[in-house]
Amino acid sequence: MDVKEFAGETREEATAKAESHFGLGREQLKIKVVADEAAGLPGFGPGKRAVIVARPEAGSGAPARAAAPEMRHEPAPVRVPARREPSDEPRGHKTELSERAREALTGILARMGAGREMVVEGGETDNAIELDVQTDTQGLLVGEGGEVLEALTYLVNRMTHKGAQEAKRVVIEAEGYRSDRVASLEHMALSMADKVRTSGQSITLEPMNSYDRRIVHVTLQKVPGVATESVGSGSLKRLVIRPAADR
Repeated sequence: MDVKEFAGETREEATAKAESHFGLGREQLKIKVVADEAAGLPGFGPGKRAVIVARPEAGSGAPARAAAPEMRHEPAPVRVPARREPSDEPRGHKTELSERAREALTGILARMGAGREMVVEGGETDNAIELDVQTDTQGLLVGEGGEVLEALTYLVNRMTHKGAQEAKRVVIEAEGYRSDRVASLEHMALSMADKVRTSGQSITLEPMNSYDRRIVHVTLQKVPGVATESVGSGSLKRLVIRPAADR
């Protein structure tokens, strides 16, 4: 399926680029907003203050499009996960710890009034406890810039591991929001790293929360020629990508 990322100073500009690329109108496109500074979702600086991922709706009659050769290097493609329906097999396997995490999150969301059509599924993998929430009030669950989702993740981790002998990180997905955000951050981080290596100059990113900063740090941890550091105080800090000797 032809899925592509589009960026602009505003969401409208990014959407116009998607319409032009696919040759379709807005109503014929499936669009998910990854960043929009005007709406409180942190962007990636000038020219990328709004970022969307778009694809033609099923049955839109979008023409097949041959891939045009590009001269510039794209460090990483944007990955857009397919929305998983509640009937599909849940992630990982159910354990006592994963059920404790699921019950904790379900209880919090019920008290928040997170929608009548709410489904919380999840399981334990080798690396984490993964919970997937599907609800008719996703905006309430995510919040501006993912702040509510980050706070929920913190609370559920604390509640899950209270008195537990083992500790495994709880990761909460909200109908693809976190996966889309991670893919966009990874793409942006690798693109900025290329610019730093080419120019030899440091780049300072827009203020980010701790989760977003961690994604960038981890993405660039083993990339040669660059290093990262967080600067500033408070929950929103800037992240600097600077030249470094190959590691």
